[in-house]
Amino acid sequence: MRILAFEGTAHTVGVSIIENSNILINLKHSYTTQQPEGMLPRDVAEHHASLIKELTLKALEKSSMSMKDIDVIAYSAGPGLGAPLQVIKTFAYVISRKNSLTLYPIHHSFAHLIIANYTADVDDALYIYVSGGNTQLIVLKDNLYPIVYGETEDIALGNALDKLARELGFGFPGGKYIEEYAKKANKFLEMPYTVKGMDLSYSGLLTYALKLKGKEKVEDICYGFQEHAFAMLMEVVERALSYTQKSQVVLTGGVALNQRLQNMLKEMAEDRGVRYKKVDNEYLGDNAAMIGVAAWHLYKHNISPIKADAIFSKPRWRIEQHLEW
Repeated sequence: MRILAFEGTAHTVGVSIIENSNILINLKHSYTTQQPEGMLPRDVAEHHASLIKELTLKALEKSSMSMKDIDVIAYSAGPGLGAPLQVIKTFAYVISRKNSLTLYPIHHSFAHLIIANYTADVDDALYIYVSGGNTQLIVLKDNLYPIVYGETEDIALGNALDKLARELGFGFPGGKYIEEYAKKANKFLEMPYTVKGMDLSYSGLLTYALKLKGKEKVEDICYGFQEHAFAMLMEVVERALSYTQKSQVVLTGGVALNQRLQNMLKEMAEDRGVRYKKVDNEYLGDNAAMIGVAAWHLYKHNISPIKADAIFSKPRWRIEQHLEW
């Protein structure tokens, strides 16, 4: 089965072509900004709308295919920013109606987990999903039904990193700037550490770090924030591993690109005798390949696609409800 997949929940617009579980083409383009207010949904939507057709034509050309070779459309239906989601939904609807194709509405977060199964040899894992909009510890029952064992109570780790970076005068996305400046730190700053059972809270840490602006060196603020934020995550990950007894721990999502976070999780996994896994960098951030692979995964599990007239998008969509269409 050949799947044409679209991603566009946040700053990245992507198009991919999947044949069964094999990724043939994976194209993407990310919106960046230096605006002090950060990423505005209307600007992101305009970015996606200006590129989605071009990327689709390029994907078909690179794969030497036409729409006649496509069997199913898959698109990111949520969660995410409302305006960009509307762009992707509308484009998927038009393409599917024009070519009489059914669709798979894919939960973006679920796709971040499933891509690990097909590209990182994951089969018995606790998934650590960290991105701009999500921070969750998840186990997949029967490789289809997510169980959340811990998550953020307020803002996600990626969002916190972006907000700190923006206030410190960096660009967007901000995580890479925080990581680079943290490497130059000379002092460790004590900051709030908030873990509530299996859940995390990053708002207090962020507020405290922002109050240090102008009082402490930027490098030290970045280092202190990053160390506290990641240590909080490691605490709940270790607790979840102890409870679930999973043999693998896998890191996925855009924030997983952070080398310091990777090293901390790797060391903790080794101490516990658990295999550390990480999704390839190409598939860590938002991408359409994971949407297509997730559609194939649903097809394999006998989940039927929908018709074009049933298309939808959900800016707020819990991962446990990913099959509630």
